[in-house]
Formats: sequence, structure tokens, C-alpha cells
Amino acid sequence: MTLWRPESRAHLRLVFRPGPDRVIADGYFEEGAVVRLPDRVYLNLHEPGCVRALLDEALARGLFPAAGTVEVDGWPLFDAVTPQDPPDGR
Repeated sequence: MTLWRPESRAHLRLVFRPGPDRVIADGYFEEGAVVRLPDRVYLNLHEPGCVRALLDEALARGLFPAAGTVEVDGWPLFDAVTPQDPPDGR
């Protein structure tokens, strides 16, 4: 997913690569899906609220470049904006 500021050439590219316990849309999940398998937490990158949460986290971490294009792993941002391990197994 590529994000940019209006009237700027700076781009932040969030990359979600499949890996152990991490899947992306592949025909089984709908387009734009990224899923953390152990707890089956799911985000749809086509939903505006999802994109806003990822953008806010990237901005809070200072990941958005002042110029040019920066590519970062999107999974740490995914983990930051989604719940993990519900308390007491609930």
C-alpha cells in the first residue's frame, strides 16, 4: 500500500509480505486482506478506517519521509493497530 501527502512527492510504501503465521490475499481471502494466523486477526486494506489507523501509527513512529519514497514492513504496524491475545482467553 502506498501513502502520500497532498501536494508532496514523498511516499510511504507499506509492504505486507506473506510469512510464517502471516498471509495476504491469495484467492482464499478477499482482495486487500492481511491476516495474522495465530489469532486470526484480519484487516482489509481497502477499508478507509484501516488505512487511517496504519497511517496514524506510521506517523507516530516517524516513518513518513520528508522526500522520496520509503518502503517499510507493514506487519509491525498491523500488530500495533490490532488487538493481540485477548485477556484471560476471552
